Amino acid sequence: MNSSTSSFSQENDALFSTLLPVLIQCFGVILLGYFAGKFKALTESQVRGLGTYVTKFALPSIFFSVMVTIDFTGVDWYVVLAVSLAKMIMFVSTLAITLIISRGQSVGLAGLLAMFTSQSNDVALAYPVLRLLYPDLASYIYLFAPAQLVILNPFAYFALEWHSVREKAAIEAAINGVVDPQRSGNGRPPAHPSMLTCHEFLKVIRFVVSNPLFFMTIIGVVFNFIFHHQLPIYVAGFFKTLGESFGATALFYLGFSMVGRLKTISRHGVHVLVLILLGKILVLPFITREVTVLLLSHQPLNVSVPKSSFTFLYAGAPTAPPVFLFASQYDLMPEVIGAGLVIGTFLFAPMMFLFAGMATLVSVDPSFYDTMLERTAVYFSWASILCCTCTLTILVVSRKALRMPYRFLVCLIISVLIFCLSVALGSIWVPWTWDPVTGATWGQYVKFSVFFVAVTAARIWTAFIALAVLLRQVLGHQLSLRLQSVFYILGFALPSVITAALLLTAHNTSVLDINPAFHYGRTQQIFSVVVCMACLSICLASLILFSRKPSSTTIPMRITSKASISSRLRQISVASRERRPLLHLAADESSPDPSGSPSTSTSPGFTLGTPDTIEATAVASTPILVDEATLEADALRPEEEAAEEDSQIYRHFLLLILLAISMFFGVCICLWRLVREVEGGVFIVVEFLDQAFNFGQGILIFAVFGIDTELIVAPISRCCSRVKERILQFSSGLPSSVRLVKVGQSEVELFVSSHLTDCMTAIAGSLTLSDHCLSKVFSFVDFHDWLWSRQLTESREATLSLLLALEEIGTVRRLSPISGPALFRNASSLGAEDRLNFKKRASLFQYLAR
Repeated sequence: MNSSTSSFSQENDALFSTLLPVLIQCFGVILLGYFAGKFKALTESQVRGLGTYVTKFALPSIFFSVMVTIDFTGVDWYVVLAVSLAKMIMFVSTLAITLIISRGQSVGLAGLLAMFTSQSNDVALAYPVLRLLYPDLASYIYLFAPAQLVILNPFAYFALEWHSVREKAAIEAAINGVVDPQRSGNGRPPAHPSMLTCHEFLKVIRFVVSNPLFFMTIIGVVFNFIFHHQLPIYVAGFFKTLGESFGATALFYLGFSMVGRLKTISRHGVHVLVLILLGKILVLPFITREVTVLLLSHQPLNVSVPKSSFTFLYAGAPTAPPVFLFASQYDLMPEVIGAGLVIGTFLFAPMMFLFAGMATLVSVDPSFYDTMLERTAVYFSWASILCCTCTLTILVVSRKALRMPYRFLVCLIISVLIFCLSVALGSIWVPWTWDPVTGATWGQYVKFSVFFVAVTAARIWTAFIALAVLLRQVLGHQLSLRLQSVFYILGFALPSVITAALLLTAHNTSVLDINPAFHYGRTQQIFSVVVCMACLSICLASLILFSRKPSSTTIPMRITSKASISSRLRQISVASRERRPLLHLAADESSPDPSGSPSTSTSPGFTLGTPDTIEATAVASTPILVDEATLEADALRPEEEAAEEDSQIYRHFLLLILLAISMFFGVCICLWRLVREVEGGVFIVVEFLDQAFNFGQGILIFAVFGIDTELIVAPISRCCSRVKERILQFSSGLPSSVRLVKVGQSEVELFVSSHLTDCMTAIAGSLTLSDHCLSKVFSFVDFHDWLWSRQLTESREATLSLLLALEEIGTVRRLSPISGPALFRNASSLGAEDRLNFKKRASLFQYLAR
């Protein structure tokens, strides 16, 4: 036992000691290319030439050399078929799901995402690692790529071309519809779809055939039979040199192409990014392994297990950079594809480092990891107990637990809390492992019953949350109390019935199992896989239907309300519109009233003079429009509440994705146990992942809902803002009674682009000093008077806040210390000479024109 454990540890140490240098080598070159692009050591045109060399010369030469020298008689074509089928399953699934969600409108995006989830950067990144782990199987990578290139990619190319043609036709139809109103009702010009499709089909065929990888592969296969899979000595050195130049240049080009890919992504883009990364990194490897195991079932385990583990690791390779080129060319979510390329590439290193050592094991004695697996369940249970308690407290204190779908979320948290408590507390007194010889005690039966009821309830409540969120989107209102009662009854009754059925059908069939979730052998595995697959199907179907909705039902209501307000405003007579310039002129000629100084405003703020706000200000002076402005303000209040509700709905959406991953691992581990596979390395990986995601559901819930904005983030943010204001006031010499107002970056930029030039032209002048003269100097008083005359500010505090914001971005600079009395004393009542002296003593600024 000890000797075998020692040899197992030594093999792992030797593997990691050789794997780590390979990963450092690959990612070191990638980082070198990234920093070269970040610091502009090379120009875009230079790197574009490098990319052309990699894709047009170096890579095709490698494929040609491999195709000529490979011995096709020794190739296991079942492995090639398994990988090709797995890629096709992933390709078709992504294509179908995208088309279903978009209602058939996003054909080009469907093809692009299908290419992202099925294509791999195999030769540049996966081959060096897999050559170390599986030297006999590494050459299969060159057989996987042509199948992708010839079979799957043409469908994606055709979808992209179809998207391009539809866009051009839509633009042309819109233009012709405006120019020629006598056309048909839909405004579309006459077209011939069959000829158009044939033209695009021929274009795709020409694109595939002209690809150097395609024809070099075909030529290599032909010369393989001519030269009897051996290159002539006269050309072998030439192709060897080209092939050796590929590794470093391809990785360097990959790193350079990552620069600037992580850009701002919308909420919808984040959802797409998460789903395609999960599909590429998580789902595709398991599908590939399952298909490989199925096709290699006739082979001995010591032969089939290494091949299935090899395909598992190969499928986890990140996406190749050409996918981003297509995204940029067709303008289909390039920021999402670029971010997915970067994140997937850098996730490949830790995934390989963690999985490679275990995946290379053909057969493992359970005694090597049984204690660690049990400790994993217990430790994650304690962490989930803490997280569930915190999340439940936050939901109760914030009173969200009384609303839907938070009520179902509370039931889910209680279920997770119960089965984690049964594992954590139960492990203190009675061990989880059952010995079939001695039999189980009544305490173990009770503990298992509580555990299995809670685990099953957690899965069922996950499906119910998905249904509640979906019905909320479809119906546009919360579920009725009667319908909620039905869910409550089913949520607590179904787990009890399922557990009772398990105990009755599997009585006295307990087995020795190191996993605390399995004690009744195949019977429990069948029950578990049925529950997980049913709940996972409901969850995925609800997520797909949820994504088909363009947005929450509250959004059209908000648009309608604002549109109705705008239509009312447009019904005002032309005479009142023509009087608005007079109102502006009167406002320009007015000066701040000492008695009505806005410095005493309870809610000081800075208002930009955009056309909308100027119109609102002018209209507010007209009695007939006061009610309209009030109506618009009232309409915006529910908009904020609806935005908060939408945010909470999308939090449930994110949680459902995470819990669906947990159920996916549960289905995998149950199926693998049912077919009684040998406990190889990948089985151990999935076993630990299932434990982490199952007993760590409380951690996932806390990550999504535990950090409450109103109770935690907002108070901390307000505290930091107060501290920042105090520090700013202390450094500026302002009195403590002055309260600054935070000015947003967009407001500052809009003021600079719309008003700053006119303001400086009106108030800035020269300041003569003893040794030199400063230009574009102005005082705070003049700046505030100019803003106040145009109704662009509400108080002196708001004016000061704007000035400090302009100073922070380097537009103005302070020439004299800010003095509180000078800023907040009213200078309009002073005489001409006193006013001039007052301005000289007041704070001065200089406009730094750019």
